[in-house]
Order: sequence, then C-alpha cells, then structure tokens
Amino acid sequence: MKKKIFFIMALSIVSMAFSGCGRAEENLNTGSSAANAVFTINETADTEPVLQAPVQDDEVKNEADAANDNVQQTEENVQMTPEDSDSTEAQVTEAQVTEAPATETPAVETPDKNAYPYPEDIDSSAVLTMNEDGSVKALLADGAVELTLTDDFVGNMVIRDNAILSKIAYNNSGIGTVLALDPYDHFKGYRGASLPVCYVDGVYWYWYRPTDCRCDSSNPEEYAQHSKLYEAIDEHVRFTFYGCSKETGEKTKKMPLPEGYNGMLRKSYSSTKGILGYTSEYVLENAEQGNQWEMEEGKNITAKSIAYSRGKMWFECYDTDNNEYYGWVSDENVAFYECEGTKGTSYQSVNSPVYGEIK
Repeated sequence: MKKKIFFIMALSIVSMAFSGCGRAEENLNTGSSAANAVFTINETADTEPVLQAPVQDDEVKNEADAANDNVQQTEENVQMTPEDSDSTEAQVTEAQVTEAPATETPAVETPDKNAYPYPEDIDSSAVLTMNEDGSVKALLADGAVELTLTDDFVGNMVIRDNAILSKIAYNNSGIGTVLALDPYDHFKGYRGASLPVCYVDGVYWYWYRPTDCRCDSSNPEEYAQHSKLYEAIDEHVRFTFYGCSKETGEKTKKMPLPEGYNGMLRKSYSSTKGILGYTSEYVLENAEQGNQWEMEEGKNITAKSIAYSRGKMWFECYDTDNNEYYGWVSDENVAFYECEGTKGTSYQSVNSPVYGEIK
C-alpha cells in the first residue's frame, strides 16, 4: 500500500514539475526564477504525504526587489514636472550666457555731414564748414577772417594763401583769383580796389577783388566758372565779412580808426535822402532797420570807428565840439578834412571833401 501511495505521489510530483516549468517561465517575466523553487515532501507512517508550496529564496527576492526599486527610481527621475523642466532650462541658459565670451562691437565711423567734400582743394590755413542750405562757412587767414560762400563755390574753387581762385583756371595756368585777403599793421585808407573788411588782434585785413579777368576768356568752360564766382562775390559774399579775434573770442565788423579823422556831414549827391544816423545793430549785426535820425548838414564830426557792411563803408561819428553821439553814417554823407598822409590839397568845405588814402 505504501508503495502504491509513493508511486502515485511520484507521478503527482512529476506532473507538478511540468506545471512548475510553465509558472517558472511566467516568473522570469516578473523577475523570479523557476530554478529557485524548492519542493519538500513530508511522509509519515500514519498520514499521507503533504505537498508544500514552493518558497522563494530570500537573497533572490531581495535582488528582485532592488531591481524593481531601481526601475521605479529611474522612472521618477525621467518624469519631471513642467516647473522642474523650466528651472533646469533656465539654469542651462544662464550657464550658457555666463560662460559665453564677451565680444566687442567694432566702432563705425559716421561721416561728417558738415565737412567740405573737396578738402584737397583747400589750403591748410583755411577751415570750411558746410551749412544746411548748401552754403559754406569759410575761416581764412588762420581763422581771423570769416565769410560765407554760396553753393556756387562748392567744387569750383581752390583756396591758396588767403586767396580764392576759380578751379579750372588755377589747374590750367595757376591763375583765377576772384578774392584775396592782405594783412596790414596800420590803416591804409578806405577807397580803391582794396577795402578794409576787419581788424583782428592788431592787424587790418583788406579785401582785394581784381578788376581784370584772371582767366582764359577763350576757354568757354573756364570763363563761365570764373565769371560765376566773381558775380557771387559781388552779389553775396562781400556782405558777409567778419573779424574773429583769437585773443578775445569777439566776432565783429567794427574796426578802429586812427586819430585825426575829422570832417563834416554832407548830403549825398546820389541820394535824395537826408543825412541819417543808424544803429550798431543795423550796421554791425545785419539787423532790421530800426531807429534812425536825421542830422544837419555841416556839423563837425569825428569818426572813431569804421565798418564794411551791406556793401559799403560806414563811420561811427561823434560831434567834434560836444562829443554827442551821431551813430553810424554812410561814407557818402561824410567829408573829411585833411588828415595826416592824405594825398592832394584839402579844403574845409562840404563842397571840397577829402577822399585821399592814409599812408
């Protein structure tokens, strides 16, 4: 009987073994191994054998649990919240910005819109600046004389030794003078081809305008350019002279006269106006015509200053007897008596004025 029972149990064990192989395969997919299953059979004399459930080895179980824990931890590390993602991205971006090498932007030179576009035609002693209206502010004689040139001069002139020349005539034959400035350490009169235009730091500057044509008139292009500049000086430039002092910074048309310029007021033969006095603003600053006053012919006057303005000469006059101020009077209304160095004979009469030059 016992043998029969043992035989039956053996068959059961073999059947369970085959069945266990299937379960072991499933356990492989979940991290367990069929090889770790242990079956025990207890047999007694009075009882039938009892088949116990397989027991998993503790070491193997611990390794499986550890593997599961690692997988879970990996999944947690991979599953980041949006806030964590933004924070990490911000940290990376900040690191990248911090570590990026600094670069310097190369300076770009901006062309000076006020610079004269033909500097090669200008002497080093002259400084030219373009105005917004296309005219040119010119400082000649090392900054002592200022004048304004019209846009006709841009690209059509050459400046050499305080003289302005038409460009074509100068390049062809070295001539072409339309205006020249000459310095004198004394006042040498106010009539003739050379006229005083400013007084700067002890020097009188005289403007000379040639009366003859300083170009080749047989060359149409040369002659046209030269004539255009000459006309522009006569119509515009000659009204713009100023003296600029380096010592005081003053800019003015006013020039001092030597002592002895005494004379009398007279009516002009070429004007129907009476003898008028004008303000300093009108004569020296080109202001609008303001207050003016009429004066009596024959009054004895003393001229203390002279100015070249509005295309003619002006004298700042005082009464010779009581020093009353008469203002600025046009040269056509003043007749001077004989002065030191004048040419010819003078007569103290309004009908015989003195126009000679002072040497």
